[in-house]
Amino acid sequence: MPRLTRVCSVPLVLAASTILAAPLVAQDAHYWTNQYGTRGNLLGGAVVGSVVDISALYYNPGAVALIEAPELVATSKVFEASDVSIRGAGQFDLKLGDLNLGVAPGFFGGLLPFKFLGNHVLGYSFVTRYQFDADLRAVGSGTGDLVGDPALEDYFAELKFRTKLSESWAGLTWSAPLGPRFGFGVTGFATIRSQNGRGTLNAQAFEPASASGAISLFDEGYKYFHYGVLAKLGVTYEWMGVSLGLTATTPRLKVLGKGETVVNTIVAGQDPDGDGTDDLLWLANVQQDLPVTYKSPWSLAGGAAYSFGKTGVHGTLEWFAAVPRYDVLASEPFIGQSTGDSLRVLTAQELNSVFNVGFGVEHAISPTFSLSGSFRSDYSAIKGEGRTDVSAATWNLYFVTVGSSFTLGGGELTLGLAYGFGNESTGDFFGDASDELIGDLPADAQLEYRTVRFILAFSF
Repeated sequence: MPRLTRVCSVPLVLAASTILAAPLVAQDAHYWTNQYGTRGNLLGGAVVGSVVDISALYYNPGAVALIEAPELVATSKVFEASDVSIRGAGQFDLKLGDLNLGVAPGFFGGLLPFKFLGNHVLGYSFVTRYQFDADLRAVGSGTGDLVGDPALEDYFAELKFRTKLSESWAGLTWSAPLGPRFGFGVTGFATIRSQNGRGTLNAQAFEPASASGAISLFDEGYKYFHYGVLAKLGVTYEWMGVSLGLTATTPRLKVLGKGETVVNTIVAGQDPDGDGTDDLLWLANVQQDLPVTYKSPWSLAGGAAYSFGKTGVHGTLEWFAAVPRYDVLASEPFIGQSTGDSLRVLTAQELNSVFNVGFGVEHAISPTFSLSGSFRSDYSAIKGEGRTDVSAATWNLYFVTVGSSFTLGGGELTLGLAYGFGNESTGDFFGDASDELIGDLPADAQLEYRTVRFILAFSF
């Protein structure tokens, strides 16, 4: 989420709505959440060093030219039930949740049947890298002493977090064998990314005895789109049942993009600084057509596979470089209407370097039927303390996948089931809201992510 910050200050109470810096939990700080293809999906993406199927268009373009009987077209659909929940105990119990049923990111790719290329191969692919949509809401009403005088007030409060992220890659691959055992390839990707986040808190109190009331409204949000390009280079070596692979993925280069930020904050009928006088706070600003920067890291991956008898074992390790802190949206400072402070909406991004590791096993029951299982880590690249990132999912995820592949007609059908889970507990999940209606929000908030995915893939 964005965070409102003072550029310079004057001696006046400022209730900058840091509550809305709470995470809108888009999964774009994780690199291995989604996997692709037919057998490559069941093996948890641990196929950088494996010559398995046409999903190499994404995982390792160097392997494409070494596939003995490559499919012309492959596609996968992943049906997902995901749940994001937030729980915490404070002055008010906090319970937010969002259960989504839908289609998770998938893959479509194939080879271009150009005979004049000889042993060189051209392929195409379309990958949905990120697709996340969450709407978390908590609402309540009642009676309590909220504003600091001995009278009881009737109150209403609603807290909402809304986030949506979509990113797709369209790729063109060239791959060629460098002798009977080596393969080299390059995939160029064009990327399309859009993201928006909005957080609102609306709290109201009314004291019937004196016909007085108080209100707190915090509303901050952003949205942007970004077009870019990047490339993945890969090399593969295969000999005597052993295959090895290395890949390097470049950072993204911007082609174009723009975005906007919104802030609207009202605190009235309250005395948060305790000086005996009610303080009125009003801040409002909208900025549109802002320049956008979105950076992705260098990554290096290495993998190996070994086949003995009817069983194949696969493993992959991938390192993602750090991305120094930068502003996604180049918003300008503005003057707070009721404070005179110079303020700016921050939409920052900073990514740590991370390692992910995956292992998979495939066993052929018959020439036309096989079983697979895999495990992979998916560590967050976001720092857990003092964060103001537009990417805010700081939890580490783990995925277990099982499934089978079998020949059907002239193609191969893959069915699988994947379970992913992750948790986060942090003491600074919420910032301090400078008002009296909300008071102390939970410092022990727990975030929980669960997903169950049904994998359906087909190649021919």
